[in-house]
Amino acid sequence: MHIVLTTVGKAREFKVGENVADAALSQYCRDAGSVLDHTECGINHDGTRSLQVHTFTHEGKEYDLDAHGFLASYDEWDEEFAEAMAREAGIEGDLTEEHWRIIRFIRQEVKEVGQCPLVFRICRETGVSPHELKSLFPAGYTKGACKIAGITYRDRFMDYFGENLSRVQREVEAVASPNSINKVYRVDTFGFLIDPSEWDEEYAEHKAREMKIPGGLSERHKELIQYLRRTYDETKTVPSVSECLEVLGMAMEEIEQLFPDGYVRGAVKIAGLSMSPA
Repeated sequence: MHIVLTTVGKAREFKVGENVADAALSQYCRDAGSVLDHTECGINHDGTRSLQVHTFTHEGKEYDLDAHGFLASYDEWDEEFAEAMAREAGIEGDLTEEHWRIIRFIRQEVKEVGQCPLVFRICRETGVSPHELKSLFPAGYTKGACKIAGITYRDRFMDYFGENLSRVQREVEAVASPNSINKVYRVDTFGFLIDPSEWDEEYAEHKAREMKIPGGLSERHKELIQYLRRTYDETKTVPSVSECLEVLGMAMEEIEQLFPDGYVRGAVKIAGLSMSPA
């Protein structure tokens, strides 16, 4: 089998397992199962696999983005990309030193430990409050700060530095309901529900057990999950963590205690949603 990477106006083909560290999409090409999302990958008539990506151009330089608009390669990032993406993320004017402090912290964390820091850690380590973070990045932590920093949100562990992708299921899996042997839920390779309309409370309880949330979902868990679901049904968007704090009167520390895996990889995932564009 071969993998064919296609961007606007160009294509490149690799054998599965070939060393493609110099390619902008190398983290998705380690093997046929390492792509972010089954919706990005198609099987061609000749048995090759095509991954559709997008090209973002700024001052004559092209940057490859994944299907969700995030930079495809950590190493392709530069400050010019950040400045240009900041405007796309709704930031008016140039990035300030406060913006850069957050951006550099995110990138340094990924470089040192291979993990995108949770929003809880960002606020705790930088001293920035959720309100201040929202003011700095109106699009939110994920679609604002992380995107500008050239980091994807799809999973806490990312294959930027040759990490073992065995943590990630290689195929789209069907999660069986514990109470109905015939019921399955379609999730992507990172465990996010593909179709939010398939969500129900059994799915939420299953994910909570999977994440080892002590005692299962409490009423406070359910309050936040239902808020996410209700807002998505009404607006087709997922509220940022700052919006949850404001509307539900929660503190960042409470959300961290409720969802130790993080806001996106915990609360949003259990609610059957994802932060990817509609």
